[in-house]
Amino acid sequence: MVSGRRSRYEAKDWICPKCKKEYKPIKCSLIDVPQLECPICNTQNETNFNFNIMKLHKNRISLRTRVYNQGTTGLCALYASKTQAEIKCRVEGASGCWFHDRTIDEEEMLEMYEREVGKSFGEEDASEQGEVRVKRMLHTLQKGVKFKNSRTNKVVKIKEFWRTSKKDFSKICQLLGNGEPLVTYFRAGHNFDELPGNKIYKPPKLDKGDAGIAHAVCLVGAGAHGEGECYQRYLWFRNSYGMVFVLKGDGMVPFSDILIDPFGVTL
Repeated sequence: MVSGRRSRYEAKDWICPKCKKEYKPIKCSLIDVPQLECPICNTQNETNFNFNIMKLHKNRISLRTRVYNQGTTGLCALYASKTQAEIKCRVEGASGCWFHDRTIDEEEMLEMYEREVGKSFGEEDASEQGEVRVKRMLHTLQKGVKFKNSRTNKVVKIKEFWRTSKKDFSKICQLLGNGEPLVTYFRAGHNFDELPGNKIYKPPKLDKGDAGIAHAVCLVGAGAHGEGECYQRYLWFRNSYGMVFVLKGDGMVPFSDILIDPFGVTL
């Protein structure tokens, strides 16, 4: 969004069909998001909307950051956390009319992670994987990680990390609308990397024989489409499979399929 102009992605006013009360969109720093539920009668607003931080501008600065490729390393938690911190740096830089384009040194980040765990990546116990792995990646960013190819000793250092409920779609939309990328997991099946463009990915179900793997991503947007029984809410995510993945590194997953309460960070 360019400062002083309305974005075509902005939410619209909504009148609850049951109690007839009118609701304005919820004001956020990057983009306004819709009021998704009437707090008086709990009627759901089945509005269609869509936004992705990676497609927005602030003060004429693009908020799109680099797309990474984890290859066969299994380092999705590292790249999701690294991407999250870089997006935060870009958003905060753009707020001050400064283009932040530095990248975090993932090799140093991995070394710091392994020192904290006391094991090489991939050798952790099952109890040390999943969201515990994300927490430890964020711990390394709390200590401070150098920027790649920097001639100075500047580091990116987060003050804290926090959680928000995976069940609160409205809150997640508001956080993303305020430029707060979030890290979470969903199940990625055997067909994940073959996802067609503009299609919402449907993670495998545990009772269908394809449990898939828990895959960490950075959430960068949200939306909803359809109506009635076909109405669906979804989240945009920045993946770590390179630019060939779906829409130049980004994809969509149903809101109901994220596995853990997303992590946010404060710089």
